[in-house]
Amino acid sequence: MLRRRTLLTASAGLLVRPANAAVPPSTAPVGLPLTFFEDFDAMPDFRIWDTAYPWGARWLDQGELQVYVDPSYMGTTNHALGLNPFSVNNSILSIRANPVPPSLAQAVGVQRYTSGLLTTHRSFSQTFGYFEMRARLPFGRGLWPAFWMGPQDMSWPPEIDIMEAKGSEPTTLYNTLHTPARRPIGFTIQVADDMTARFHRYGVLWTNSYVAWYFDGRRVAYTPTTSSDDTQKPMYMLINLALGGMAGNPDSTTTFPANLEVDYVCAYDCR
Repeated sequence: MLRRRTLLTASAGLLVRPANAAVPPSTAPVGLPLTFFEDFDAMPDFRIWDTAYPWGARWLDQGELQVYVDPSYMGTTNHALGLNPFSVNNSILSIRANPVPPSLAQAVGVQRYTSGLLTTHRSFSQTFGYFEMRARLPFGRGLWPAFWMGPQDMSWPPEIDIMEAKGSEPTTLYNTLHTPARRPIGFTIQVADDMTARFHRYGVLWTNSYVAWYFDGRRVAYTPTTSSDDTQKPMYMLINLALGGMAGNPDSTTTFPANLEVDYVCAYDCR
């Protein structure tokens, strides 16, 4: 859709590009070359989006309670289980989390919930740039939505967490940079608006000098980088709705299905 595609292009002669300076711009850059754009006018193209981690895992061993599924997911059986966490309505992608149906518990295994993960590992990665998602987050204890980046070569770290949130804390945003050289550099940001009530923009500007995070186009945190941080390698994007982990366990107050709603995902080149 045109209104989305022109979100970060130059307007009225204005051109704002990240300068080669120690302090990043206070607002998200515009006028950069667009390198990736997905506005979910249709169901995700699984030739572009992968639904598991590149090494085949469907959850991470950090207290997560979900398994990431897709229409072809077979679990421990030899046939598709009919679990689809993805739907599109009015160009909005929903990634839906639900308890595992009792009839499929044995086929799914130890995980208690189903949810969705999308990555661009197979189709798109980039070194440096501005990356953004517009989304509405789910509300509820135990829900852990995230938009992040990992190295194309599957090393770890580095990792750039563009946004993470706990469904029970709808005005708290977490931004983190993981590097081999330093302990995780994390920021806890209190935002003025409820992230589960309406759509917001979550962005990161990554250059050879710094990583800067943006909320609704305004810079909320940044950190300089060094050559030893090993952040100068191509990274791919990931979007997921996890359960458990840093968000705690769902409880009786958590409403299912829980939906992470995504309007668009885009990337721009800043080299």
